[in-house]
Amino acid sequence: MRQRTVALVLAAVSVAACSASVQAARSTNPIISRSSALQYGLTRAWSTQVQLDRTRSKLSQVLLYEGTVYVQSDRGMIHALDAETGGTRWVRQVGQPDHPSTGLDAFGDLLGVVNGSTLYVVNRYTGRTLLERQVDGSALAAPTLSSQWAYVGTINGKMLAYRLEAKTNPAEELGMLDEEAELTATETAAAEVFRQENVGVRPGTAAPLSLQSDGHIYAQAVVASSTAKEEHLAWPTDRGFLFVGSINARSKDQIATVYRMATYAEIASRPVFLAPNPHVQGDEARVFVTSIDGYVYSVYEDTGEVQWRFATGDPLVEPAVVVDPYVFATTQLGGMYCLNLSDGQEVWWTPQVTQFIAASKDRVYGTDKLGRLLVLDIKTGGRMATMEADLLPVKYMNMANDRILLATRTGLVQCLHEVELTEPIRHNANHDEDAPPPEVQQVGPGEAPAGGGEGGPKKPGPPAGQPGGAAPSNPFGDPPAGQPGGAAPSNPFGDPPAGQPGGAAPGGPFDNPPAGQPGGAAPSNPFGDPPAGQPGGAAPSNPFGDPPAGQPGGAAPGPFGDPPAGGGGAVPNNPFGD
Repeated sequence: MRQRTVALVLAAVSVAACSASVQAARSTNPIISRSSALQYGLTRAWSTQVQLDRTRSKLSQVLLYEGTVYVQSDRGMIHALDAETGGTRWVRQVGQPDHPSTGLDAFGDLLGVVNGSTLYVVNRYTGRTLLERQVDGSALAAPTLSSQWAYVGTINGKMLAYRLEAKTNPAEELGMLDEEAELTATETAAAEVFRQENVGVRPGTAAPLSLQSDGHIYAQAVVASSTAKEEHLAWPTDRGFLFVGSINARSKDQIATVYRMATYAEIASRPVFLAPNPHVQGDEARVFVTSIDGYVYSVYEDTGEVQWRFATGDPLVEPAVVVDPYVFATTQLGGMYCLNLSDGQEVWWTPQVTQFIAASKDRVYGTDKLGRLLVLDIKTGGRMATMEADLLPVKYMNMANDRILLATRTGLVQCLHEVELTEPIRHNANHDEDAPPPEVQQVGPGEAPAGGGEGGPKKPGPPAGQPGGAAPSNPFGDPPAGQPGGAAPSNPFGDPPAGQPGGAAPGGPFDNPPAGQPGGAAPSNPFGDPPAGQPGGAAPSNPFGDPPAGQPGGAAPGPFGDPPAGGGGAVPNNPFGD
């Protein structure tokens, strides 16, 4: 008996140990299974392990640009992955492994990084180094690339601009392209591959352009408006200034300050630029910045005028995220605000969110302090689900599309997306010049567009209650009088307007017909009797209905009649009828 008991106890311990080991193995597996993802309406598109020396190197940066995910280690190794399949495109060591590297930036055919005190510009399709330039100062933020310049901000406040002069298309030089000939799809694809592999930048020897700003530059700059005549660059400093500089195409020998906008605290994150929508009349370019004192600013890019600002009340160290028609801002203490893009008014707020991850048409994805993935309703902010993802500490802030990119420090990268979204949803696509124009409503002469507008949208003025803005006529946000759901101006009970069928008379607050109308009360008689002088109506000076003095049946006007009111006679307003 005792042996059987001991055997049962040992069996139970063994089962418990096995269960614990399985649970431990399951909890330490960072890969999100497809069945687990499906419970949240997601699918794991791919997962891949990049080549890292786990004993000496860790994954540090992730960048998504035009269908490629660039993964960078803290020893300068860069992996280029296909954003839809996870397949490796190339792997390169850029810079010295024992020198610190900044984050990455990509534009067009180029990819840039600062390693130690050297700026590297590489071919983003192959990883081949195209340009190396020594940086005059120490850079902590990633460089910023444009079609003609590579910008590097230094901790001593200098903004440096290095000229990027692209080489001529080698296919054209070799006579491989005939503008008059019509190429087949295969020939076009081959020509594009050849062009990508042979992208080049002419080595520059001229000194970089330099502009001194007030404060230290710790955050990456952003290229704002860029035209053939002029290019604008926006960058923040730790003294709370947003600088916008420009390089003129006619005089490329200097970078000048366009304006400097002051906030009241440090700007710790990169500004976000939103190009004007070419299909919306009057739309203007804007720059969005967040500050440590908890403000979100929307600034007109050309003038520096603040369109609107919103106070969260908590520090903001993450950049604002623009997903038209919303702006998302997450506070350092935990909480996400969803603001209206046009006027900065709060749409919703939800607690515990510390970082924006991605957004689709109906959802917003964020993370909390425990590293969990939060699924929110994009219209209300309501929490739809909470997904365990603490074993994937690298969560990429994807402002470009709906893909969710998660990774471990040891180089395991995964991509999730909603099941039905087989193709990525690009955000702010209407702000791209190559985006298809929206449908235009055709109206005839004298006809108003559907919806009651006067035509195309106009540049929004200051919000009601802001400087220069009209005072709101209804502070409680109800629809205007006469609109669906709005109360009638003179009738707080919501009845139809006076004079309308079923509406109250202008002078009758109790909805009785107007005085003189059938069933209507006299203006001076609230009890609804006929007017004085009318059949059955009371005399004007006698509320009890007796005939006037001097009339048949009426009191004599002389001293022998009843005493006047107040002298022993009836009180004029006596409700007892004496």
